Amino acid sequence: MNIRESLEQWEKEYLSPHAMLSMHSRGRLKPEEQCDIRPVFQRDRDRIIHSKSFRRLKDKTQVFLTPEGDHYRTRLTHTLEVSQTARTIAKALQLNEDLVEAIALGHDLGHTPFGHAGERALDRACPYGFRHNEQSVRTVDLLEKDGQGINLTMEVRDGILNHQTASMPATLEGRIVRFADKIAYIHHDTDGDGLSHVSFGALSVAMAAGWAPLGVSVPVVVAAAFFLLRITENSRVKSDAAIAMISAGALAVGIVVTSLTTGMTTDVSSYMFGSILAMSPSDVKLAAALSAVVLFLFVFCYNKMFAVTFDENFARAAGVRVSFYKILTAVLTAVTIVVGMRMMGAMLISSLIIFPALTSMGLFKSFRAVVLSSGAVSVVCFCVGMVVSYRFSIPAGASVVLVNIGAFGAFRVLEKIRTVWGKRREE
Repeated sequence: MNIRESLEQWEKEYLSPHAMLSMHSRGRLKPEEQCDIRPVFQRDRDRIIHSKSFRRLKDKTQVFLTPEGDHYRTRLTHTLEVSQTARTIAKALQLNEDLVEAIALGHDLGHTPFGHAGERALDRACPYGFRHNEQSVRTVDLLEKDGQGINLTMEVRDGILNHQTASMPATLEGRIVRFADKIAYIHHDTDGDGLSHVSFGALSVAMAAGWAPLGVSVPVVVAAAFFLLRITENSRVKSDAAIAMISAGALAVGIVVTSLTTGMTTDVSSYMFGSILAMSPSDVKLAAALSAVVLFLFVFCYNKMFAVTFDENFARAAGVRVSFYKILTAVLTAVTIVVGMRMMGAMLISSLIIFPALTSMGLFKSFRAVVLSSGAVSVVCFCVGMVVSYRFSIPAGASVVLVNIGAFGAFRVLEKIRTVWGKRREE
């Protein structure tokens, strides 16, 4: 009995009856001799680690574009986090860790080098669409080793293909990777306090209704966590955007409920949650002047800022002063935050940036159209939110967020109607 056979026998004796054993693998696309030392899934893991596509994950972005800094995650660090999470789960369930690790390390080999925005762009540009999970399988089957592929086992290929599809992987190990991918994406890529905001909203409602706070907030937060997993699995809304929407929406609900029942002190409420009455005439004039400067610089420098944002290396090669425009973008963003914070509040100012763009992306595909639509949506929602705030005597920031949520839902309905109408016309 060689080393491989000894390891296979250990799997048979100690792993769960539901585990996928190495000796029971369905084999590879191209039959080949077994290794005397490593079981088949260990060989797959090693082939993936030594592949060129795995090394290229280092420079592929996860969420943010052109990440420079120690705290931004790349596709490689995300892959390692998925592998670690999946292996921990597999060990606890006594499933095959080698198979889990191979699937986890290979699940994003075919991802685009510029985040999920790049995947959506390629999906629109390619005649037959683009899905990174399909491209990952294509990479290991056809593109690696100058077209020869690395000939992985059927189980690893199945786990890579179905880590993000309507179908589930055939093995439990593949299903573990599917959920570990969601866990790593939600809890690490955004680093936000989304669920704590949900808890605040639930506590506010519970206290207003006279219910036990923990008895209400715990199941609500748990339900929100599962909802985040579902919305990122079955919707076009990505998890970082979903977290921002849910956290801001829950926080807004909590603020409104608290304001209408127990009340808040004026200082805390105006600073944290926004109040247009807190602005003096000089503040209004300064905000108007700064807004005009931001708008002018954005329009004037649009092309160069666009190039720097989406492909820094290309912009640098084209002679664009990348450092200058990155600083300019940071300054304009900071000014926008400062101007809006007096009205929206420190806790809700991010929604002023997130919601209009997310709403517009549901109907429009080009960058220019999304920018123009976002501006129009933000102005309309802000004005309506101010009217609601005045009419019901509730904080301005929370009112604007709730109006933005309504606009987002309306745009989604319009998108669905347009899709159905387009399919009927094609028929």
